[in-house]
Amino acid sequence: MGFDRTGLGFPSHQSTPYLEFTTWIYALQNPDDGHIDRVKQRRRGFAEIHAKAADILDPQWGFGRRGGLAIGEDETVEDLATRTKPPLYEYNVFRPETLEAIGREQVLSAPAYYVEELDSGGVFMAVTEPPKQCGHEGQQCEEVADQLGLSLAKTERYH
Repeated sequence: MGFDRTGLGFPSHQSTPYLEFTTWIYALQNPDDGHIDRVKQRRRGFAEIHAKAADILDPQWGFGRRGGLAIGEDETVEDLATRTKPPLYEYNVFRPETLEAIGREQVLSAPAYYVEELDSGGVFMAVTEPPKQCGHEGQQCEEVADQLGLSLAKTERYH
């Protein structure tokens, strides 16, 4: 947790605190040695720890994606955090106002990998099973975005 975002794919906004969770993505990829059940548990645990953190920290807005910049060139964190209908990322924390704007049942019934109601009245959603990401063939990102009436986040790749 901190204020310096240098090199993390964020613009430099010194007054905006953030919290970053990370893991070696290789630990979530399909193994060649038959340990798929253990890897599926790791994937589920990765989503669960994000939901638990959202429940404890009760952020105004939360998002995540694998690789690339977190926001598009024409957006700011402050702008996205105040929208009641922000764009959809691979991982999302929806506050109660967002659920009201979208529809709680629409969010809870979305065909996402992981959806968890939070004590704050919000919802944590992992759209895809880690380490999969939006923008690849066969992902349910567009289906989830359509159901929620949200656009997919327009992000920039930096590698």
